[in-house]
Amino acid sequence: MTCYKITGEEIRRLRELAKKQKEYAALPVMVERAEQWRRNNDGFPAIPPVVVETWTFDPDFMPESIFACENPAARKIEYRLLKNIREYEIIGDDKVMPSCYPIDWKIDIDWFGIAAGTTHAADAQGREIGFSYDAPIKDLEKDLHLLKPVSINFDREGTLKEKNFIEEILDGILPVTIRGEIHHIELSNHAVSLCGMEKLWMFLFDCPDAVKELMNYLTSNHHRLLDFYEDEKILTPTGGNSDIGQSSYGFTARLPEKEPGSYTCRDLWMFIEMEETSSISREMFEEFFLPHAAGLASRAGAVYYGCCEPMQRNWPALYRAMPHIRKLSISPYSDEEKMGELLHNTGVVYSRKPGPGYLGVAERLDEEAWRSHIAATFKAVRGGPYEIIMRDIYQVPDLESVGRAVKIVREEAKKFYG
Repeated sequence: MTCYKITGEEIRRLRELAKKQKEYAALPVMVERAEQWRRNNDGFPAIPPVVVETWTFDPDFMPESIFACENPAARKIEYRLLKNIREYEIIGDDKVMPSCYPIDWKIDIDWFGIAAGTTHAADAQGREIGFSYDAPIKDLEKDLHLLKPVSINFDREGTLKEKNFIEEILDGILPVTIRGEIHHIELSNHAVSLCGMEKLWMFLFDCPDAVKELMNYLTSNHHRLLDFYEDEKILTPTGGNSDIGQSSYGFTARLPEKEPGSYTCRDLWMFIEMEETSSISREMFEEFFLPHAAGLASRAGAVYYGCCEPMQRNWPALYRAMPHIRKLSISPYSDEEKMGELLHNTGVVYSRKPGPGYLGVAERLDEEAWRSHIAATFKAVRGGPYEIIMRDIYQVPDLESVGRAVKIVREEAKKFYG
């Protein structure tokens, strides 16, 4: 392919970056971080890890000025290597530097057989963050027949070709691996993308049986995809340095290590969220959505649940339905004190998402306000397993503040965890 024709100068650039990543991956601190994640995820005493999700503020963190490669294929590799390196050098959070260069199987999924797109709106900086759904379902009872079973296009040959290409570029400096991980389970998101938020909630009153049929269809699609992964024998372990959702990492001794090609969903983490359901009653959530998510969750070895929805209302029912939830997202919309009480002594990791405004709005980090914000959560958690994931930050006027915020989290952690 012509996009694979890159210059000798670009190849030298990529190999130098790969050498630097390899050097950082071999540092003793990376072993310490991996053990920190493992102990925390498995419910043992550990200093809580802290992570900054950077892709949302890429224009600030990964400006054009730092890149040297022009070929699109070379730029893609350069981006990934540079991002890992800069996260270690500038932010210094608890990500473990990869000792390999992973790529994903090339899998295209047509979930519905009909177009379900979005219309984006650009902000003052030209970033398309806000959007609305172009929902194709107007009358659920009449339009259900338009939906088709999920269609999966698997390009095994193309994936292996990409792997061979990158191996040639990196020249053995970093091994190139292929990862096959479970697709995120987002049932309510799929329902809203098909119907729109307002209409979906009206359908709950106007045609509840049709909503149940829709949820059966969406759940069946996810089961078909999970079956595909297992039948093709392409699943890979997620109990190590794998992002299992929302920049949380899967290090654990409680999932098995098996021979390649023998993994099933039961051996892996699964990420599930239904944040769109936060605006309906607990009774409707438990009737229309929870049983379907629980059925899918039952296929996994461990579950990381939740996104931005407040958790205190639905947590008791969630935990009964999915007793192998091992991490729970605690967003700024959750009652952190109440969730600390509910999770106490469960062993479930309190996966805290602090308010993004401390870094994404102010010109400089208000260190005392940030320290107070973080300390409040440490008090609420009551000594249980806890992680902090700083995400949904869409601009950072001062990159130094990000690293400083990480250091403050660590200072507060030592006060509460020794």
